[in-house]
Amino acid sequence: KLALLCDPTNTVDSSLLSKKFAKHTTGASLPDIPTVDISSSDFSLYNYLESFERTYLLKALSEHRWVKKHAASALKIPESTLRLKMKQYDIKQPTE
Repeated sequence: KLALLCDPTNTVDSSLLSKKFAKHTTGASLPDIPTVDISSSDFSLYNYLESFERTYLLKALSEHRWVKKHAASALKIPESTLRLKMKQYDIKQPTE
């Protein structure tokens, strides 16, 4: 959907994202989303989404000290979905 909504320069940026991605606090901004040149032969929407989702999950987990219940709650997803995504992206808690 983002690729279809991008501007004539084929650049996808955060202004195209739904406001659902913004934090619910005053003055909060959208998450950092890298711009992508979709005319590049290396562009794959699936790879881009995977990279973004993995980064977003890691951020939530680290902010909640790797307590999956709290991270899932912050992400507004079931804990089972978080565990599935962690397995899918091979995300493991770093050892100290």
